[in-house]
Amino acid sequence: MVKDKLKLKRAWLQAAKEVRDEIVSGNDVAYLTIGDPLTFSTYCYLLQHISKMIPIQKIHTIPGITSYNAAACLSNFSLIEQDEKLAIIPVSTEIEKLRPILETFETVVLMKVAKKLDAVIDLLEEMNLINHSLFASYVGRENEFMTHDLKSLKGSSKGYLSVIIVKKKP
Repeated sequence: MVKDKLKLKRAWLQAAKEVRDEIVSGNDVAYLTIGDPLTFSTYCYLLQHISKMIPIQKIHTIPGITSYNAAACLSNFSLIEQDEKLAIIPVSTEIEKLRPILETFETVVLMKVAKKLDAVIDLLEEMNLINHSLFASYVGRENEFMTHDLKSLKGSSKGYLSVIIVKKKP
């Protein structure tokens, strides 16, 4: 959870070297992650480094289930149908950048909502999308939480390991 990019790069490079050394020694190595390893996962950083150190054919990435797909399935909340368009984006610090995306796509999956949950809820209310949304956190875990009542989340700081799925139509 370090923000210093140089420290992060060094840490991932060191981890990749350790993985490489184990593989060269004839051992199998597994890296476990929550959700899908190639969707907003720290595994992507390890993969960037290790793929430069060993033949790519020796790297086997096994797909996981994304939080938004698991949440949609658990709540029977259709993601897209027919010719609808789906966007999957992280919430940036500039909430207004979400507006054109929410206007363009029939379904928008908002990831990394923790720090901006209240502002996202305000925007969804303003755009009349709040009642067509699903909030889910800790999907598949013991403390899993899902609700369509996003207004009740204001001030709750429930945004960690969470996703919001927004649909233009119910």
